[in-house]
Amino acid sequence: MASINNGHAAVGAANGIQQKKLLQQQQAHGTNMAQLPVNANDYALAAVRDDAELKLLAEYAVDYAHSIGLVGRSGDDKYKHSNDVSVAPPIALLPSPFPRELYEQATDAQQSLNELYFRIACDHDFLMEAYKDVIKGDPFHAKLIELAKVIQKEGIRQPLMVGLQRADYLSHWNEAAQKMELKQVEVNPGQIGGPGAATAVSKCHRKMLDKVEIMHGKKLPIMAKAVVPENRPGPGIARTLYQAWKMFGDPNAIILYVNQPDLFPVCHFEQLQFVMFQVEKLAKQDGNHVLVRRASFIELRKRLSLDEAGDYSLYFDGTKRVALVHMAYGYLPEHYPEKDFDLRVMMERSTAIILSKPGTLEALPFPPTGPSTELSWFARSEKPHQEGSEQWKMGIYRAH
Repeated sequence: MASINNGHAAVGAANGIQQKKLLQQQQAHGTNMAQLPVNANDYALAAVRDDAELKLLAEYAVDYAHSIGLVGRSGDDKYKHSNDVSVAPPIALLPSPFPRELYEQATDAQQSLNELYFRIACDHDFLMEAYKDVIKGDPFHAKLIELAKVIQKEGIRQPLMVGLQRADYLSHWNEAAQKMELKQVEVNPGQIGGPGAATAVSKCHRKMLDKVEIMHGKKLPIMAKAVVPENRPGPGIARTLYQAWKMFGDPNAIILYVNQPDLFPVCHFEQLQFVMFQVEKLAKQDGNHVLVRRASFIELRKRLSLDEAGDYSLYFDGTKRVALVHMAYGYLPEHYPEKDFDLRVMMERSTAIILSKPGTLEALPFPPTGPSTELSWFARSEKPHQEGSEQWKMGIYRAH
């Protein structure tokens, strides 16, 4: 597929083998790419007919990205800690094709899968059993499991449980059955990348397809029934975080976003796009004011405290009660130098709602509910065939 990275563009087929075959056809027939028959995987070669069009489309995409706020701080060391320079993030110039039938299967099944993962996350005994062998060779997860045991023994003080989840799907070619199949290849809970930019990327892709149609003077025949679906995970997650803050019940409490010490541009963009700006906007529309604060573990060493003598509220700077902690950091062992793991313990023992990234699901204790959900969707050793779709789902549950 065509792609741009900070304004630089390149175009290719879905994979190198297909591109080589098409180039051979071009040489054999003495024609250009636009005249060759194409399939869904190769439509970019028909859409972009030469280097001049590629350059024009790349510049158009970058300009449009800036106009809709699809930008982040520069990754250049000179500017990455400054907001003086903004660049478009690396994005595909045109959207990747994905079978409509498989997309609809994924969306139809997602609610059942959400419930499945939630029930697993609430099953302490099952999780302890699932991780009993993992922790023998993984000191970091052993530490997390030990913390889970401590919290379970003390009693969970958090009044609410909030789940944010990104499920990644790929389409897989089943050679034996001669058909495409849906495979779920990964599930990311808690700390997830992408939702802040995804809404704008979809908007940009719709605009780029419109531009291709304008350049050709017509819609490409292969795109006659193609649709770029609405994708609004950013606003959806913002609503979830705001509702969790609201249900916490303290109008003066804050949302704390734990970021990495050396904040890289994409992470910065994600935070501003769907955590800070949108949550504040939703709150104001509702007559509330939500303060969103960002801090690294290094900063939290002196600024975070736990009221162990009282109701175990978590405080930022001694006076600001924390309603919700979004952990955009702290999911790898190297994220906890010195005694920073004590900060994680403090958060987990508090009344603050914690959004973090637990370990990978190791097994399924029961099949998902819902008629369209199949366990065969969970990819094992099969090699993914092409780029897929992502669904962001979330939910709020009251603890019992």
